[in-house]
Amino acid sequence: MSTNKKSASLLPEIYLLDSVIFYYISTASILNIVAIILFVIVAQQLYFKNALAGIVIGTIFLLINLYLILALVSELSEFTSFNSNGLKLAFVGFVWIGLNITMSIMMLKKYSSLKKPDISPSI
Repeated sequence: MSTNKKSASLLPEIYLLDSVIFYYISTASILNIVAIILFVIVAQQLYFKNALAGIVIGTIFLLINLYLILALVSELSEFTSFNSNGLKLAFVGFVWIGLNITMSIMMLKKYSSLKKPDISPSI
């Protein structure tokens, strides 16, 4: 496998790991248990590449981001007049959520297409 293909196949996990690190830094808390647990889970997935865990993580990530679309639309509806702050929030929010959804779909496609071991009994 070429280096570019190998790097591209790791992109969803690396992106998710970067998102967890960004979340950890943005909370400004040294002991953020949620961020630490998320970091360990994603790092293990990056190392072990378990198909079932990859599908579960990708699905949860997709569902969370679908919820975030609703949260963003709700936040945008609170603007009485759509000014530059609303435009900035909409642009950054939809780009970030769109990228998250793209990465979760890439992760789902990657792990759902892995070859599964044949467990049927041979006769």
